[in-house]
Amino acid sequence: MGLEMKPELGLRQQLSLTPQLKQAIKLLQLSRLELVEQVQEEMTENVMLEGDVHVDDEMSDGLQKLDERAQALQRDSAEQGNLAAGADPNDLGFWEKLLQEHFAFKGWNQSGGGGGRDDDLPSFEATHSTSPSLYQHLHDQLRLESCTPEEAVAAEVIINNLDPNGYLAMTLAEVAEAAEVDMDDAEGGQLVVMGLDPIGCGANDLVHCLLYQAQEKYPEDPFFETLIKKHLKGFEKRNYNEIARQMELDVEDVIEYHRMLRDEFTPRPGSGYNDADPQFITADITVEKLNGEWKITLNEDGMPKLRISPLYKKLLDDTATKEERRYLKAKLESAEFLLNSIYRRQSTIYKVVHSIVDRQKEYFEKGEAYLRPMVLKDVADEIEVHESTVSRVTSGKYMQCPQGVKELKYFFSSGVSSTSKTGEDVASAAVKHHIKELITKEDPNNPLSDEQLAQLLKARGVSCARRTVAKYREAMNILPSSRRRDVL
Repeated sequence: MGLEMKPELGLRQQLSLTPQLKQAIKLLQLSRLELVEQVQEEMTENVMLEGDVHVDDEMSDGLQKLDERAQALQRDSAEQGNLAAGADPNDLGFWEKLLQEHFAFKGWNQSGGGGGRDDDLPSFEATHSTSPSLYQHLHDQLRLESCTPEEAVAAEVIINNLDPNGYLAMTLAEVAEAAEVDMDDAEGGQLVVMGLDPIGCGANDLVHCLLYQAQEKYPEDPFFETLIKKHLKGFEKRNYNEIARQMELDVEDVIEYHRMLRDEFTPRPGSGYNDADPQFITADITVEKLNGEWKITLNEDGMPKLRISPLYKKLLDDTATKEERRYLKAKLESAEFLLNSIYRRQSTIYKVVHSIVDRQKEYFEKGEAYLRPMVLKDVADEIEVHESTVSRVTSGKYMQCPQGVKELKYFFSSGVSSTSKTGEDVASAAVKHHIKELITKEDPNNPLSDEQLAQLLKARGVSCARRTVAKYREAMNILPSSRRRDVL
């Protein structure tokens, strides 16, 4: 049988993502700040888009009153004959006098004191000051240290190669090679850095860091070196009796050494310095109870009120150039699609949040222990959209509610079987809340084991195995009972 090529007709369904559809999907998953940035970018590129500049009511009222006082002052001056001598109500002196009277009336003070609307705002220095990085902090001290030029070069290399904990992220041989000095100078540079504040930076590892701090704090103590080198794991597991037996010390002395290590030593000296700028979360949605009903408000702060430019739309109708008409028509279609996409985005977000609030009313009324299990499909089926749409809406967006600022993803979690009368499952986040609450109230000298926690949860109507309790406890970075016992 021979092969041949021939045309063939057929029907098939295929979904193609047009640029407009891709834009709509992108807008759906943007946070509020990202949406504002995207809209501003579109406004600069599309002449058909324009937006109103937002002026708050207080400023608008102030400008209106200022204008009324200006007119009244002008009439009074005219009646008194002050204008007959050639005084101009529009000159600088006239308005300066008016402004001084207005600010004095409002309680403003040019020197910075008293009653201004900006009194509650932080100072300019406070809003622009930043904490020095670990590198800057150590480098500033290094310039004041007395050391040889070779040691200073090696110290500079060490400072430049510290990890976030403050440990040296390379060997001394590599330091010597990078600084082009011998090993003695590299070791001297390391000692210089370790003596700077915070003490211990530049150490090779945890043991090296703690040993240096022990030598600085307790140079005459005969036991610290052995305790740090051989018994850190024993301290971690609270094996005080075994450490006391091997070191030939009293148990009380071993416990005191552990307390000193815990309270007076810094195992990660560089962890207090963070070079990254702090990230602030701005809620996209606010949920609050007003007059017995839960009200949902989308945060549109900074979002311009978009509209089609009447000037360019009229130009589209009046222009005679075919090329200009084609250009403006394309911009008009793009602008209309953007407006519709933003409207659909806001509408979808509102529907998703409304469904969440409706399903989690007990959580908003009573707290975290009453969070119900919920998955994306539950909300998607209710508002008749695809699960991927709900996923995009809830990713990277935050809600301000009575329980604080919560990511929308927080409200979706699997369930744990319940032994309560209702028989409803309990959300995993609620189980974590119960575990954390029980551990917070436990006796520090006799902490609860995972098995005991499971029994207490069962008494609260939550059926949870010991292994599940251990999994949730570890997810919350809570130590096991053997390591939660307080040092006496």
